[in-house]
Amino acid sequence: MIIRQILHPATGCASYIFGCTGKKALAVVDPHAEHIDDYLAVSEAAASPIVAIVETRVQADHLSGAPALAERTGSPIYLHEAADVTFPHRTLRDSDELELGAAMVYPTFLAAIADVAHPSWRASAVGVYRLWRDLGYAVGAILAGVLADLFGASWAIAGIAALTFTSGAVVFVRMRETLCERRALDAAMAPGYAPSNTNNPDEMV
Repeated sequence: MIIRQILHPATGCASYIFGCTGKKALAVVDPHAEHIDDYLAVSEAAASPIVAIVETRVQADHLSGAPALAERTGSPIYLHEAADVTFPHRTLRDSDELELGAAMVYPTFLAAIADVAHPSWRASAVGVYRLWRDLGYAVGAILAGVLADLFGASWAIAGIAALTFTSGAVVFVRMRETLCERRALDAAMAPGYAPSNTNNPDEMV
């Protein structure tokens, strides 16, 4: 498993190339038009082809390199069903999964991490997220087995459900919603935009 951050210094935009070198399958997330050769260089060095291109949103801060990269690699482009684009792509819905070699890509999870992490430590944040998430598979299985042996299957299911609820509660409290910020940024960049109500969070920049 590899993950590389490709940073565009002029704007601070970050894109990622990651995947499973064992199964020879890589994906690029939010490709920048000026870094197509960088993604191809990582792919060549890893001896693994790019088989998927994922856009977490319609880009407002840089020119997307997805169409150009798709042309160079023959890889499909994946976007959320809410994206209003005209170029060929495959639609993703909330909680859809993409199989990438021995890894699974969770588009909405990765997008959530990317949204709240600063570009300077975004790659590290995704790495830490994946570490703890993957650790949960092993620890969760052991914990469920111990609880099932000691108290029965019902206790095991209830215990894992409680841990899942707790992790969701922590995320709810600690992570901020970025949708309003993105709406404000998109609106501010639209021609002739003038906020009608500065107390409206959707219109504040």
